Parts: sequence; C-alpha cells; structure tokens
Amino acid sequence: MYRRLPQLEIPTSYTDAAMSVIDQCKTASECTLSCQRYKYYCEAVIYDSEDKTCELHASALLNYTSATSPNNLTYYESLCAFTSPVRPNDCPDVNELGLKDCQEIYQRGFRQPGLYNIRNPDPNQYGCLAVWCDFDAESGWTVIQRRENGDVDFSRTWADYYYGFGNYSGDYWFGNLYIHELTDIASSKLNIVMRSWEGVEVVANYSQFSVGNYAERYKLTVSGYTGNAGDALANHTGLAFSTKDKTFPNNCSQTFEAGWWYAAGGECFKCNLNGRLANSSYSDEYNAVWEGGNFTFSTALKYIVMRVSRDG
Repeated sequence: MYRRLPQLEIPTSYTDAAMSVIDQCKTASECTLSCQRYKYYCEAVIYDSEDKTCELHASALLNYTSATSPNNLTYYESLCAFTSPVRPNDCPDVNELGLKDCQEIYQRGFRQPGLYNIRNPDPNQYGCLAVWCDFDAESGWTVIQRRENGDVDFSRTWADYYYGFGNYSGDYWFGNLYIHELTDIASSKLNIVMRSWEGVEVVANYSQFSVGNYAERYKLTVSGYTGNAGDALANHTGLAFSTKDKTFPNNCSQTFEAGWWYAAGGECFKCNLNGRLANSSYSDEYNAVWEGGNFTFSTALKYIVMRVSRDG
C-alpha cells in the first residue's frame, strides 16, 4: 500500500540518496512493486515518467526541504512498510501477506500470467516479494530469468545477482538469494524454454532443481532431464555460481561477461544463458548459448525463460 504525494519538496541531491536505481521502468506501479523486493529496506520510491527511471529509497524523504519537484517526478511512500513509524492499524500482518509461491497461487485458482505478491521466502526478511508467475495446465511457475529484449546488462556483480536485477516486464534475474530460498523449502522442478532467431523453440525440463546457500556459493543441482533441447545443464550440476567480481574457480565470468555456474578447466560451459543476448541471427561464444539437441554454440538465441515450480 503506497500513498502518492504530489508536488513534494524533495532534496536536489535525491538521486545520490537512492539505494538503487532501476532503468526502463514502464509504470509507477512497477516501480512500487520493485520496492517490495527489498521489504523493510525500501521505504519510498521516486518515479520519473520522462526517462522511466525508478529510484528506491531506504528512508522517507518527507523531512527534506528544497524546491518543489518537477511534474515528471512522482513520490510514493509505503504505508505498510515494516519499519514505518506511521503504519496504519489496518495493515496486514507482515507474516501473513501473500501466498507461498506461484504454485500456491495456481492452487487458489489464478491463471492470468503477471506480477503477484508472495510471502518473502527469506526468513530474515518480512513482508512480500513481487514475482512474475506463469501458469500452465498443471502448475504455477515462478520466473527466475527472462531474456527477450536484450536491454538489460547481465555482466553484473555478486551483489546484483544476489538480490536480482532487471525489469519484471522484460529481462531480469530473480536473485540467487530468493532462488535458493524457493528451492530449499520444497522439492522443485525447472523448466527452460529457448527460441532461436530462426524461430526454432526447444524445451528442457528438470524434475529436480535446487540452488545452494550463500556458504555453498549458490551451487547448482539439477537432474531428471526431459525435453528436446538436449541435457546441456547437467554439465553444470555441482558448480558454484560466479560473477565478474567473485570468480569460482577461474575467470570465465570475466571473460564471458555474465554471472553463471561456470566450470573449471578449458571449457567454461556447455550452456550460458546469462551471456549477451544476440541481436541478430549471428552468434559467438560471448552470447547466450545452449549446446544440445539442434542448438550449437553458433545458434543465436532470441528468447530465454527459466522458471521453477514446487512439486505438489
């Protein structure tokens, strides 16, 4: 629940005070939903309707004074933030907000793909977490990665991959912290859909999927492959996650400019779905790739989605 404060007097240095800035945020609603990802760490947002940026702030800005903000800026403050000193009595209890995951949302009868709130799976945080849910005839799926526009840089730091980044309506990474918590609370399965620039679509399903905790460097575990894509991800099971500033066990993440479960030795990967998204039918080893089935390292991927669902 947010209140909009028009013509708010905000500090001229408000951008410097932001804990995070999200580019290409299409709507103010998407901006406030992004704030929810950080739970009690995010108290307010400033949305710029002209350049489509969303600034997340860890504290309210009402005590600042300066010139009245321009018309393109809109300020929203959370009424039900866990640490808010003016939290209304009718706010929902933070431990009862949202359902467990997209599978539980499916079980409650929802079938429209889109943004939903689930209970934050991280036991150290309160409130809800915004997620994108897809649905099919049998399951509700939490989308943990999507690549379709190529407008989000996936050459990111460990902290970025830890909390997640990108835009729910486009390309994003859900966050290793949340992927771990979702796959740790129950047995989970993974679905990967990829489409090439030639229009060929392939699917890889794994009946068992989990990501380890921080101490395990978010180690990947997958098994039980079915589909027509080829079992490329099996070569990465047991591997730790790497980013350009935390490389395990070599410099593959720096070389290929992405965070992923890279291997030791001469061959860094059999698949690298966080590599640069190809912008044409031409591809090289620095692009997002999957080697299996009809796809090779030279297959240019135009669309990728990774999504998880709980069994039962």
